[in-house]
Formats: sequence, C-alpha cells, structure tokens
Amino acid sequence: MERPEVASSLTLVKARMVEKTLGAGPGWVFRGKRYIGAVHGDIGILTQLLLTDPKLASNSMIKSSLRRLLSLQRDDGNWTTKDDDDIRYEGLVQFCHGAPGFVDSLVHIRRLFPDMHDIMDEAIERGQQAVWNMGLLRKDPCICHGILGNAMYFLPGHGEATF
Repeated sequence: MERPEVASSLTLVKARMVEKTLGAGPGWVFRGKRYIGAVHGDIGILTQLLLTDPKLASNSMIKSSLRRLLSLQRDDGNWTTKDDDDIRYEGLVQFCHGAPGFVDSLVHIRRLFPDMHDIMDEAIERGQQAVWNMGLLRKDPCICHGILGNAMYFLPGHGEATF
C-alpha cells in the first residue's frame, strides 16, 4: 500500500541531505584529511548522491568533481588514498582506498554520464588491471580491506580462471 505522506517526507529529507552534502563539497574532509575512496571519500560521496538522485549527474560541481577524480588515477591504474599533492603514494589497493572501490563506483554511475563513457570505461579497465596486478591481498577475507572486496569487481572473463 502506497502512503503519499511518507513518500513526500522522504523526498523532502532526500532533498535536504543532497543540498547539505553538496553545500559542503567538493573537498569533503574525514578525520581532517581529504580522502577520495569509495568508503569515506569523494568518489563514495558522489556515488551515493547520484544513486539517491540521478538528476544530479547534470550538476556542474558533480561533473567537475568526477572529472578531477578520474584525472587522479595513477599510471599503474590505482588511485592514491588522499587528494593531497604533499602525501606520498601509499599504494593501497583495497575497496575503501584505491581501485576496487573506484571501479565499483564508476560501474554504478557510468550510465548517468553518457558523454563520459570513454574516459570512464578506460578508468574502469585500468582499475581492474591494477586490482589484478596488485590487489590479490593476503589480508583477512573482508570486503573493505581484504581479498573479497577486491575479487567482486572482476567482470566475467577477466582472470577468474586463475584467480
């Protein structure tokens, strides 16, 4: 049974959350640092905003933030954990920081940016290759910091026979 008053309230809450989040970014800070990953960073925030309200894909701040994040992909296909030129490359290849989370986010928001398919497809492919080359972790089998989070983003036909 549909309840219009509940739907109306949820729409209002969603609009307020999106407005407040957009008003604080880009440049969101977590624990005093500018993380860019999928769990507590910019790509995760953008992904949640876009999945909450797909119309935000036309927002100029969202598009420029996404382009900036795509430009931060390293030559090896991974991303740094923070958007800070003074921090050395940490090389974390795990869901919360690095290519696995970026690949997941990009796969889920790609449909919203038809004009960016080429650059996003290239970033996804390079990110998957980085996970394959550097992300076969020997840590606990958890999603955030372990092999399970890295393994779930391989598309069929990409190395699963030897994984």
